Amino acid sequence: MAGQLSLFDLADDAGKKEFSVSYPEVGEYDRDLKLSFEKEVDEDTGETVVRDRQHAVIGGLLRNLKTRYTKKNELMLNAVLEDLTGSCEVLIWPKAYEENRDKLQEDAKLFLEGNVRLQEDRDAVLAVDKVILFDDMPRNLWIRFASLEEYEEKKEALDRFVDEHGGQDQVIVYVAKEKAMKRLPSGQGVRASEENVALAGTLFGSRNVSLQ
Repeated sequence: MAGQLSLFDLADDAGKKEFSVSYPEVGEYDRDLKLSFEKEVDEDTGETVVRDRQHAVIGGLLRNLKTRYTKKNELMLNAVLEDLTGSCEVLIWPKAYEENRDKLQEDAKLFLEGNVRLQEDRDAVLAVDKVILFDDMPRNLWIRFASLEEYEEKKEALDRFVDEHGGQDQVIVYVAKEKAMKRLPSGQGVRASEENVALAGTLFGSRNVSLQ
């Protein structure tokens, strides 16, 4: 399997610092990302500068959904996207609304991509053309081994697990003793469903498996 660990992957103090990482604690990972425009900061005032027609991606909870018809009698959606720091009005055009109607539900956790629209005497509005569920974003499945020796012993089981449960979520192997990390290639991702994460926990130890 491509992505195999070798002694050349091991970290040392002088080089290959990308392999020297801290393994995250197993537990629930907070994926409620903070609302944020792709933004500039004014060097003099420190305030965020948002420009008209600027491309932006924001994430949060969808609230206050209101549908309406355009002049062409097409259905579109006005809503508010909220997170812990604030809210933003969003405008979802007919094409994006039709393609993503099943995702656009009250309290849905979403990433919205589009362009900022600035108007006088009004807060910025995001005109949306792409909708992504939080759960549709690729995640990282960390699998920890105590040593390179243990990794080699369980490599066949890892290969089989990856082959039988392929998907878009990336597998990251971490070897604690040697402080080595390896990201398996994108073609060797898994579908990190609740069942598959539980299976990985059974195979490699629940304390050694973390989904982020």
